[in-house]
Amino acid sequence: MKRQLDGYSFLIVAQFILQEEDLAKLNFICKKFKETTEKFLYNPIENLKLFPKIQTQYIYRKKQRFNPNIPSHKILYQVSCKEAQKLLSNPTTDCTSVAYTKEDQRKWKNVIPKCVTIIGEDAFLNTKYSTINIPSSVKVIQKSAFSGCLIKSIDFPPFLKELHTSCFSQCIHLTKVVLPITITNLAEGCFNGCNQLSCIILPKTIASIQEKAFCGCSQLKSIDLPLSLSYIGNAVFSNCFNLSSIKLPTGLTFIGIHCFDDCTSLKEIEFPPLIRSLGKSTFFDCSSLQSLTIPSTITSIGYNCFCNCIHITSITISTSVRDFGKSSFGGCYQLRPLVSLPDQCYL
Repeated sequence: MKRQLDGYSFLIVAQFILQEEDLAKLNFICKKFKETTEKFLYNPIENLKLFPKIQTQYIYRKKQRFNPNIPSHKILYQVSCKEAQKLLSNPTTDCTSVAYTKEDQRKWKNVIPKCVTIIGEDAFLNTKYSTINIPSSVKVIQKSAFSGCLIKSIDFPPFLKELHTSCFSQCIHLTKVVLPITITNLAEGCFNGCNQLSCIILPKTIASIQEKAFCGCSQLKSIDLPLSLSYIGNAVFSNCFNLSSIKLPTGLTFIGIHCFDDCTSLKEIEFPPLIRSLGKSTFFDCSSLQSLTIPSTITSIGYNCFCNCIHITSITISTSVRDFGKSSFGGCYQLRPLVSLPDQCYL
């Protein structure tokens, strides 16, 4: 049975055509599509000539002209709070992307207007505010937005989609973080150096945690990693000295180098079945580890991987491991007399 596009379905398809000449051709495809562009209630491109009946003019760039004869206007390019304040003074105008900048912070201090959708780069960098309320409209927190800030707690907005590099790094008074289900990725150094952070609750939607996201969170004792997690980057939990318990999810496919470097309280670790290799210094100086089971799925153990894990006295290791890096078990003095491994392992 052949199916053809009706006028309504064709209108939906037309919304994704961004070239003016292609939109102009739509009216000539066949009779039933003759007035397609006249059915639009907004302009999908800047030029208004093809859309005589629109009710809302979309403004794509700062220098684009407003048509006063159109009932309402929607600003799609990013504006600052200062700019938004002027634009929103007109009740027929709406702004979809409003960034709270460092300049805005000097004016509004720790009060973020409800129109804000983006906390801009360095907006609260090294400020001394202990409380900051983030409005529910915020969807993006950019690089170093709250880095070095003295906030003690943070309520994340329910529709937050992105946390950028180092956005809460060095927040030394922050003690608890509960992330919303809209977050799927934690960017590099997100909470790096938050040395009082003792409670982290991750949503079941997290798929990846990037480099140094929780590095130096020295008060963190345990964390529940969701089953959705497949990637843990380099040094994510490095220098988490009090981390004693962590369960790696079964769907995890990658553990970065230095991931648990200097987690001196970590007592045990169980490797999920999809991990194929352990890289450089992954468990360096995890001095509380006492036993290890390396499953048959792992074929490579990298340089310094378990170096200075001085209390390991028991290890079950599969013959599938064919590549041992130099000093992969260096400094494991109690293990050496008990387990025969290639010479370079104990260097």
